[in-house]
Amino acid sequence: MKNRLLLALLILLAGSASFVNGQTVTVVTLNLPNPCAGTTTNIDKTVKKDVEFTLSPNPTKGRFTINITRKETIGKIKVKVFDMKGTLVFTNEIYSNNQKCVKTYNLNELSKGIYSVSIIGEEYIESKKLVIN
Repeated sequence: MKNRLLLALLILLAGSASFVNGQTVTVVTLNLPNPCAGTTTNIDKTVKKDVEFTLSPNPTKGRFTINITRKETIGKIKVKVFDMKGTLVFTNEIYSNNQKCVKTYNLNELSKGIYSVSIIGEEYIESKKLVIN
């Protein structure tokens, strides 16, 4: 890849010169391939329509239940909890071969405050705020 870029740059430099105020100025235009071209992501569609995700009780003293429902099999899910600074304070991985998943967590060691709980699946991502009193 590096050699191809260098070769393309040399070819472009050799053929594009112009004059501005009596000085030679070389104009280089790079048309690099988009590494993401040809890939599609359906996260936006899936997040809104395909997965339902609730936290209860909310607010809580640290113990809460995640309830996930999906039209298709849920599969592997990463559960991540972030504080309001964006620091990851808890992570867990669960698996469900069903369309529903219920998991209870006890995070009593966390300080009072507002946290973001994210579930990350292969085809979706969703986040909710959790208040710990």
